[in-house]
Amino acid sequence: MIKKLYRRIFLLIMVSLSIIILGTIILFAVLNYSNTINTATFMMDRFIGEESKKSPNGRIEDYKIKPETVIDGVYNFLIQDSIILQSSASSNDKTINEYAIKIAKKNTEKGMIGKYIYKVRKINPNTVRITFVENEDAIFYIKTIFIISGIISIVSIFAIYKLAKKVSKMIVKPVEETFEKQKQFISDASHELKTPLAVIEANADVLENEIGKSKWINYIQNETESMNKLINELLLLAKIESVDNIKEYKQLNLSKEVEIILSMFESMAYEKQVDI
Repeated sequence: MIKKLYRRIFLLIMVSLSIIILGTIILFAVLNYSNTINTATFMMDRFIGEESKKSPNGRIEDYKIKPETVIDGVYNFLIQDSIILQSSASSNDKTINEYAIKIAKKNTEKGMIGKYIYKVRKINPNTVRITFVENEDAIFYIKTIFIISGIISIVSIFAIYKLAKKVSKMIVKPVEETFEKQKQFISDASHELKTPLAVIEANADVLENEIGKSKWINYIQNETESMNKLINELLLLAKIESVDNIKEYKQLNLSKEVEIILSMFESMAYEKQVDI
């Protein structure tokens, strides 16, 4: 029972603190990631301009890459049905071309891939313009944030484990002490009860030898036997922490048990002139 209580309290503390602390760490990492991406895409809009404002009808011609918009480290792609119509990147750079086609197939507006931060402008259902910015510092910052968050998460889980273990022991300790005192009391009381029962049983046997068998002596012997069984069960309870998993099977003499129970009320029945 004590072990079960300890495990439940430990799990409750562990799960609760883990959700709070890990949730805070993940939120911090996601906010930093989102802020870095938003800052980079905002700079893209300043460099490239908002073509969508110039072309409310979504004409592809208005989104074509113009020579004056080509900036070092910034790459634009015009893609229709996963086919590159126009690109400011070198045709030999297979990596960024593969990135562009991959992003065109996804339903995302902005994000990070490889060493680039990208933004997608949808021209029509089949055509998109993708802008890449090569920003290794921002990528390194994002990766560092996630690595640090991971390390903090691992350290936090270890600290939470230690704290939950210590707090659980502190909470369970008073209950355990009370339970131990209760078991000690049961054990002491059981041993104290054994002595007078042994005397009663011995005197009943002597009386039976003196006057012969009698149902009244038999009642006394049956009751002392029942009390001995009860005391032995109490001693067993004092020795173990839980009796939930202990099962004992034995044959039961139902007639004898009924006779013992009825004998407790025979004197009352006799006084009231009731036959059982």
